[in-house]
Amino acid sequence: MMTNKDYVVKITNATGVQLTIITFELCILNIDNSIKILEDKKEIDKKIFIGYIDKSKSFLDELILSLNFEYEISKSLLELYLYVNEKLVQSKIKMNIEKLEESKKILSEIKEGFVEVEKNVESKVNEVENKEKIYAGLTYSKNELNEYIDDRDGKQYKA
Repeated sequence: MMTNKDYVVKITNATGVQLTIITFELCILNIDNSIKILEDKKEIDKKIFIGYIDKSKSFLDELILSLNFEYEISKSLLELYLYVNEKLVQSKIKMNIEKLEESKKILSEIKEGFVEVEKNVESKVNEVENKEKIYAGLTYSKNELNEYIDDRDGKQYKA
């Protein structure tokens, strides 16, 4: 289980897609915690239970705010997020495990989609990073201005 410190390090080094995945993880973690409270029927602390639901809803709100409606899929994601939000509200009122588990299942499946996107983005970035780096710039001397490209092997090409 990840600690808060682990998440701080993860967030600090995360890309945009990775931040979305972390937001899903935190939302699901809070749903899991609320499920555990309901499963422990001996002593249900309603205040803590509601706190976990509210945290889940806060992370869900962040997912909603991060949607970019220039993409068609954002409309479908919004519908799913609003559906999950409704289930979280219902589970908060009725203390219903089934609605929490349904919410967790939906969010987990969407998160897996983002994990696949992240893998594809990472492989594309690695392809670009493995290319030879080229540096371009201008130099000048007292009587002339020279443009050059340095390909890191010490070669210079004047243009």
